[in-house]
Amino acid sequence: MRHALVIDTETARAVDFRSVRGRPWTAPGYRSCGLAQVAWCTVDLARGAIRDVTSAYLNDPTEGEIHNPYARVSQELCDELGQDPAHVAASLARALEGCTEVSGHNVAFDVCVLSSWLAAKGFPEVGERLRSLPTLCTMLLGAARTPGGRWPKLVALCELLGVPTEEAHDARNDVVMAAKCLIELLPPSEQVE
Repeated sequence: MRHALVIDTETARAVDFRSVRGRPWTAPGYRSCGLAQVAWCTVDLARGAIRDVTSAYLNDPTEGEIHNPYARVSQELCDELGQDPAHVAASLARALEGCTEVSGHNVAFDVCVLSSWLAAKGFPEVGERLRSLPTLCTMLLGAARTPGGRWPKLVALCELLGVPTEEAHDARNDVVMAAKCLIELLPPSEQVE
C-alpha cells in the first residue's frame, strides 16, 4: 500500500526562494526563515482517502517575531496556541510510520525547512526519516496541466483541478488542498499498487 505524508509549513519570515532553491536542507536560509506553523496528513493513495489532518502552531522564542506578510499566522496565534517542539516532533514521527512518500506543494522547500527546524530542536532523526522518502510535488505534477508548463500556485492548481479552495497560507488549509490535488493528479493506475 502506498501512503503519502502531505506536509506544509508556514515560516515566521518571508523567504527569498532564490536564496535557497536547489540548496541542501543545511543551508542557512532555511534556518533563518523560522517555523511558525506546520501541518500534515496522510493520504491512502489506493483509496484516495485523506486521514489524520494535524496542525501545530509553534511558540518558540528562538524563532523570533513573526513578520511574514504571506502567512495567515500571527504572533498572537503562536503565543496562545503554540506547542512544544518535542510534542510536534513526536507527533510527526508517528505520522511518518508506514508512509512510503512525502508530498506537498513545493515539497522540497517544506522538507528542507522542517528538517532544519527538527535538527535545531534536537530531533534530527525525524528529519532524516522525512528526507529518506521519495517526493511527490503537487507543484511539479501540476505544471504538466498548466499553459506553458508553469509552476502553479496552490489555489490556482485547486481551481484547475476543481478542488474546493480554503483560505491559503494557513498550513492546515494548505495541506488539505495539496492532499486533494495529489489525489486528482495521480492517475488511478498510479494510486493502486
